[in-house]
Amino acid sequence: MPRSLFRLPSPITDKPPQVRRRVPLSLRFFGIFLLLLGGASVVRLLVFIPCLIWDGRFDLVVHVSSSSETIKSITCEPFQTEKQAKTVSEIRASPGFELEAPLSHRAVKVPRFNGDPIEVQVPVSGTEAMCGRALTRTQFQCLLVTGELASGKCITKFVQIPDGRVTREITLELP
Repeated sequence: MPRSLFRLPSPITDKPPQVRRRVPLSLRFFGIFLLLLGGASVVRLLVFIPCLIWDGRFDLVVHVSSSSETIKSITCEPFQTEKQAKTVSEIRASPGFELEAPLSHRAVKVPRFNGDPIEVQVPVSGTEAMCGRALTRTQFQCLLVTGELASGKCITKFVQIPDGRVTREITLELP
């Protein structure tokens, strides 16, 4: 028999036998869970967290006509809600109210109305995620149209503003 079979391993010349250690199954699942959790948080960051807040406006073309009387002047003013428009309308219609200051900066007043379309700028705002996905989009919902007839009578009408992505034109008739 060869002599090497009976020889004891030397710690200096011989390498220790390699033992392969296995990672416990629970630790493997925990590592996979951490990877999935990290991936999900990256997706959430890119898709759901707002990173861009924007404000803008679009031009709304308003066609106004009257079948009964001639319209002397007209005012169009966008509001966020119909409730706000009604409140402003009631304040302006109250006795003793005189408009000395100009209307809001969004209002369009045509002192001598001749039937041409009126362009009103409607505010729009929203948020977007890092990947460009639109998260929110809001625009003013109600248009307060006030017309003064040739007889001196004032007529007020509330009109829903259409979604600016669909149409940017409305037609209405003042009675």
